[in-house]
Amino acid sequence: MVNPGRAKFNWKAAAFTVATIIGLVGIFAAYHAPSLGQDSKVLRITTLANSSLLAIEKSIREDIKILYRNQEINNLSFVQVKLENTGNRAITEEDYEPRKPLQLIFPEKSNILDVVVLDRIPKDIEMDAEREQNNIVTLSSTLLNPGDRLIIRVLLTDMPIDGESNLVEKSGRLKSGDIQLLNAIEQREIRGGSGIWVEFFLVLVIILLCLFISHSVKSSA
Repeated sequence: MVNPGRAKFNWKAAAFTVATIIGLVGIFAAYHAPSLGQDSKVLRITTLANSSLLAIEKSIREDIKILYRNQEINNLSFVQVKLENTGNRAITEEDYEPRKPLQLIFPEKSNILDVVVLDRIPKDIEMDAEREQNNIVTLSSTLLNPGDRLIIRVLLTDMPIDGESNLVEKSGRLKSGDIQLLNAIEQREIRGGSGIWVEFFLVLVIILLCLFISHSVKSSA
């Protein structure tokens, strides 16, 4: 005898829910299959900031004299660059091409006044940054484990200000890896792409919620 006050289990809704979940997981896995389990060494160089700290108008330059470490300047720019191993394998000292050291190249007319490594994560990263020429910073070949990163601050004169272009270029190669060069806008776009996990589960929750509501309405009818 069937209890009339008890709702029957909706096998069709349950089967449809399971099939939907399996289908979404299959689509997601197929889309990301090429990158799953693939070893990679990727050194990503990102320009985080490119700002003007000082600019003297031509009409008053003769009346104002500004010195930076006893060097007269008419303008001053501040550039921050982040280096990070975004791959899943360590970049060792042997991975750098010895004849092509890793360098940051700024516009030809710019002049580097100072280079400082502001932050190292972890703190024991031994990479150094030195001014090689007026517009070139040379980085030492150093072990970078996955997730290791450091931020370099460069003070320059005669540096164009453009947040949408890659005014900082790179030189150097990895024997068995890739070096990516990005600006801040491109970095944000890449971070946005990682939100696919959130979108996937959001869609899944919405579908399950709709199925649950539909099942509840049928059961109460």
